[in-house]
Amino acid sequence: MKKMLGSIGLVFAECYITNLIKCETTDLLVKPSDMVKNCLPVLKSEIETVKPKIIIVMGELVPLQPVINTTRGISWFNTEHSISLVKNPDLKRPAWETLKLVKIKLQELEQ
Repeated sequence: MKKMLGSIGLVFAECYITNLIKCETTDLLVKPSDMVKNCLPVLKSEIETVKPKIIIVMGELVPLQPVINTTRGISWFNTEHSISLVKNPDLKRPAWETLKLVKIKLQELEQ
């Protein structure tokens, strides 16, 4: 991930990195999608506190639709998770194309 962010001029240490699942349970019967639903209020609060202009989601966007639909002024981008990119190099090109779009948006915000 450090290399990916560095490739578009971002310093990893200057990025705010977080995990979607913030409230895991020891209950093995709880599906990850249900854990995400339970974590959405925490994520919304985190976004309100950090006030990002750009969010890069590595992994599924679908569980985040309730958050995406209620945020204004944030550009959302989606790419495969970095672990998926390591396991499947064919996914690297689309991820790079997304990062180029992020770079363009960053340049727009700097103007």
